[in-house]
Amino acid sequence: MAEKNKPIKCSKCGHEFNEEELFDEHMAYVHNSRILCKDCLVTLGDNMETAKTYLEYQNDQRTTKPHDW
Repeated sequence: MAEKNKPIKCSKCGHEFNEEELFDEHMAYVHNSRILCKDCLVTLGDNMETAKTYLEYQNDQRTTKPHDW
């Protein structure tokens, strides 16, 4: 039986991201190594320019899901 991946959640509010949301440019962000939803990132008021989208972060880590081809 295949193991189910651990869900990825916003570290502030606990919103659980589905796979589509993770790779949407405007839903999931990584800021100071914390995964945050857009709403929580805005409420931080911290320098938002330092936040990366989850997709950018994954590309930087070279851990993106390989293509199915």
